[in-house]
Amino acid sequence: MANGFFLIRCETEKMMETILEEGPWTINGMVLHLLRWKPDFQACYEKLSTATIWIQMYNLPLEYMDVETLEPLATNIGQVVKVDLTTLVGDRAKFARVCVELDLTKPLKRGIWAQSPAKRFFIPILYEKLPTFCYKCGIVGHGAERCQVMEQGGNVGAAGTQENRNMINPSSTTSGNEELKKDPRKEPGYGNWMIAGRRKKL
Repeated sequence: MANGFFLIRCETEKMMETILEEGPWTINGMVLHLLRWKPDFQACYEKLSTATIWIQMYNLPLEYMDVETLEPLATNIGQVVKVDLTTLVGDRAKFARVCVELDLTKPLKRGIWAQSPAKRFFIPILYEKLPTFCYKCGIVGHGAERCQVMEQGGNVGAAGTQENRNMINPSSTTSGNEELKKDPRKEPGYGNWMIAGRRKKL
């Protein structure tokens, strides 16, 4: 197809959903962006700017561990595709796992703020299977050594970094889970600590 697109045919609807939800996929380090087929699709005019990615949300109170509460919170990261209900069951609820459609034109967020009746608290975000992203501007698709955003004035990167710096709140608590080795509120800029480790089989 034109414009670097490839057509992937799936035998079943379930196969298509699995491919879309278990991404992002990479080939030789290059991100393979997937787009659900839509009517009147014209490859020569289409631009891909999103990717489906699983995120892990930490430091959540137990009463927040339900779909109705998680979906509005996760929309601060991207459009919600689905919530992994198995991460919300019993003593396994160390974090909530949500699949979102991430806008690749914007810097990654290190976390989000939530407001309860009693207090305002920080929710660190880790990204699963995150492809190459820039530690300078926080945008997926290139490394720091090839960051043209910063070379062109750094508007996107600076805005994203400032947004993350504004998340600092000394009164917030941090997660004791081993997956979250560093406190994202105290880490400058971006780094590999934003990538979730491979989940262990139970």
